[in-house]
Amino acid sequence: MAETLGNENKEAIAWGTGQQINACKFTSGSAGTLEKMSVYVEQAAANTPNMKCCLYDAARNRLANGETEELAVGAGQDSWVDFDFLVPPTVLAITVYWLAWWAGPTPANIQRGAGAANQVSPTGLAYNGWPAAINAGSTAWVLSYYCTYTEAPSAKTLVQAALISAVPLIILPTLHEILKFTRG
Repeated sequence: MAETLGNENKEAIAWGTGQQINACKFTSGSAGTLEKMSVYVEQAAANTPNMKCCLYDAARNRLANGETEELAVGAGQDSWVDFDFLVPPTVLAITVYWLAWWAGPTPANIQRGAGAANQVSPTGLAYNGWPAAINAGSTAWVLSYYCTYTEAPSAKTLVQAALISAVPLIILPTLHEILKFTRG
């Protein structure tokens, strides 16, 4: 079953940003494997910035396998843009993660709205490779980002599957076969 981590709503404010990593803090529901990260991009300017995403842990340290592909998004974009993870990372249940997006070298617009205190972490940095860590949260916004992932099977499901495969198949004879056997 597909789960999401993040904010699936298109927020009302277009926020122009470039040469800055913008990360937003979210808490996962279930454990699972991430498939892609989606960001709402409203690109009215004539430039075509490169964009990419990354996953950071609660302490704002970059996760191994947390990077997505890099895409060039041109003028006229006003929708969700999907970024596939290069190697799908896993998330733990009920755990804080920072979803990060970065555009450069020219700016792009993403959507933001009112959020919780210190939910967004802007890190000013020239567009290049992902840093090992990002700044602490400093603004009360929420960004229009989310990850789609496949939920990991629960321990109960795994135990049930193991028990079913371990039970031998017993085939009972029919009454007709029993009578036939006893009559010789």
